[in-house]
Amino acid sequence: MQTTDVRPNIISKQFANIPLIIRSNADEARVFAAIADLDNDKKTAEQFVSPIVPNMPLVQQAVIAAYSSLLNDVFLLASAILTNVLFTCTAGRLSSFAAQHGYKGWGFYYNASFPNTDYFPRVSAYIPRRFRWSLALILLQINTVLRRDSRSN
Repeated sequence: MQTTDVRPNIISKQFANIPLIIRSNADEARVFAAIADLDNDKKTAEQFVSPIVPNMPLVQQAVIAAYSSLLNDVFLLASAILTNVLFTCTAGRLSSFAAQHGYKGWGFYYNASFPNTDYFPRVSAYIPRRFRWSLALILLQINTVLRRDSRSN
């Protein structure tokens, strides 16, 4: 069965009863910010934030205040906001939801920045070569879970 929202399957216990490993990458949205041509000095923080939360000036001000350390670089600001909204928050919400309904799971946050492997400037962790590091971590965690579970049976 395919679904775009797995929550009903989790609630009804049709979701696979296996431990979940949910991860989020640091700077995961940088590549999207670059594709959106935000890696330039053409936009201000206000111009980036206002379409995300239109007609809500207090929320816009709060978002800008929360990311105030990045105000001098709209590209970093945009990629941080997009990473948190699109990836980090959703991974956290899904893992919390699954845990509330009796599923075991682990979440991890992967952060690695190696400038010598960037295909273009400031792309950060969203690089195919870097997935090798991430995949190795996932396999290590899966192996640890399998070994622990086999000892407890």
